[in-house]
Amino acid sequence: MHVHTLTPLPVDEVMHRFCKANNQTGDARRMSFVMQRTPPKIFLGEALLAPRPAAEIAVRSQKQGAEVVLRLMWGPLPAPFPRALAAAGIMLALLILVAFQTTAIAVAAASMFVLLPMIALAYQRQGEYELQARLSAMLDGATFSPARH
Repeated sequence: MHVHTLTPLPVDEVMHRFCKANNQTGDARRMSFVMQRTPPKIFLGEALLAPRPAAEIAVRSQKQGAEVVLRLMWGPLPAPFPRALAAAGIMLALLILVAFQTTAIAVAAASMFVLLPMIALAYQRQGEYELQARLSAMLDGATFSPARH
């Protein structure tokens, strides 16, 4: 999934703000920028059990400022992965319930196949929103919106 925003800031200023934010410490959920990577990537906080929310960054020069495009990710995986995982979990849960009727073990197993991917999806969505909000604050309130790829 891609999101983008337009900002009146020049490309150099945008990259400077990103690099400056990388050096700040004491954040409750620290963002880390890997600017030497192609394309540059940003990670949000530390995750205990799931991959960290992340985004690849593209900053393009525009007539009056810059366009910042984020390719939202789930660690090394593309952002749609948790959604696909949740859908697969639901399908597997239904298959378990059909195959094993509604025994207690089947219901417990089906619940696990539904709940764990849904928790991962909720974590990813919350991370995407937080990442966009923090970058928006760095770009003087520029609002991210979905973009075509």
